[in-house]
Amino acid sequence: MRTLSGSLLILGIVAGVAASAPAAPFAYPVALANGRQIGHLFLGDTTLQEAVRLFPAGPAGYEGAPRPARGFPLVRVGQVSPEPTVVFNPWMSLYVLYFDGHQRLVIIADGGPSTLRTAGRAYLLTRYPQLREMERVGEMVEFQGAIAPCVALLALVHSRTGAVGDVAYAFTCPTARLSASP
Repeated sequence: MRTLSGSLLILGIVAGVAASAPAAPFAYPVALANGRQIGHLFLGDTTLQEAVRLFPAGPAGYEGAPRPARGFPLVRVGQVSPEPTVVFNPWMSLYVLYFDGHQRLVIIADGGPSTLRTAGRAYLLTRYPQLREMERVGEMVEFQGAIAPCVALLALVHSRTGAVGDVAYAFTCPTARLSASP
């Protein structure tokens, strides 16, 4: 099976996710791998160009630069299946960012340290009781759930140890086309 950020399988369906755009975008704080906060990404709103400007530029020929998202795994969350067309691994970060055909951010896979990852399954399910088990593959259990209008959290948890592995956030509503520049 193909994976989102190494091992995150997102193949389930989250029920009850809002079908219309939220009143305010979901702000996701981002930091460089050294922990320095650099701003926010907004699921369904941040453009590829804005994300590229937010992070430091990689060296010439950097393989994580924006590129076509070929062979992307099936993603069904809410009533929309985000269809990434571009993937971007920002330089000096632990993120994998996916953008749709409108060049809007639709998935953030966060490989960095976080409370969700260090506290484990009990904390994850206490903090987000709406998460539901979607699939088991080997010793990994995938949980999904709506955590905000148009936003689903996806997490892989080791069934024996309770350790949280990959964590991703997906935008579950349609995105807007980019407007033409004046």
